[in-house]
Amino acid sequence: MGTPTLAVLAEAAAEAVVSTPWVGQLAQVAGGALTLVLVAVGGALWKRVNVLLGDLAVVRAQTENEHVDAKHPNLRDELTATRLAAERAVQVAGRAVELAENLAIAHTETRSDIGGLRADLRDTRADAREGREVAREGREVALTTDRRLTDHLQQADTDREALTDLAHLVTVRLASPTASDAA
Repeated sequence: MGTPTLAVLAEAAAEAVVSTPWVGQLAQVAGGALTLVLVAVGGALWKRVNVLLGDLAVVRAQTENEHVDAKHPNLRDELTATRLAAERAVQVAGRAVELAENLAIAHTETRSDIGGLRADLRDTRADAREGREVAREGREVALTTDRRLTDHLQQADTDREALTDLAHLVTVRLASPTASDAA
């Protein structure tokens, strides 16, 4: 057998109430109590429904353009303004992220450039050290050569003076007759 339907159960309950009077009275008392409970609960629910209907009327009034003088005349306009502000904030945040990424790339490139410049500076300093060494050696060679040249020039001056004196003596002897020349 299947499950009895609600109609079958109601019919069986009605026959039981009619056949026994005390059950009928009990059913009437239970029905009355149930009615009182339903009225109490229904009244509380009705009050809540009235509050919700009032709130619904307020929301409906906000969605209509009744507050034209306000910054946002209705809830829809306020939501639109909020959404637009949020979209602008997302765009600004996206741009900030893009700029931060560009700065990170530029920072990496700058660090790479600085590394290359440091290597170039090391090479230049090494070349400068080598150049200073070569210059020191060249200076020493130049000083040695200058001393030698100075010594040679002094010797040449001394030799020229001696030759000049000798030339003068020869000229004087040639110009004056001597006893051996007369004979």
